[in-house]
Amino acid sequence: MSFMTPLHSKLARMALELRVREVAIGAGLGKAIIDRFEMEGVIKEPNLKELSDFYKSLNIQFVFEDDDCGFGVRLLHL
Repeated sequence: MSFMTPLHSKLARMALELRVREVAIGAGLGKAIIDRFEMEGVIKEPNLKELSDFYKSLNIQFVFEDDDCGFGVRLLHL
């Protein structure tokens, strides 16, 4: 199973035009948790799930590199 990476988080924030503080509030996490994840890749699994669920609730889809496409995020328009 693939998990959201720090780069996914940064790309998702850029796509949504959100600041770290706004993501932290929306995900119910501390700003330092988001900062540490994006800069150092360190995050506890429950926090990673909360962060990932937050982005997914805003129609972000995480894309993992394979033979068909590159790595990144998609902002889905539903």
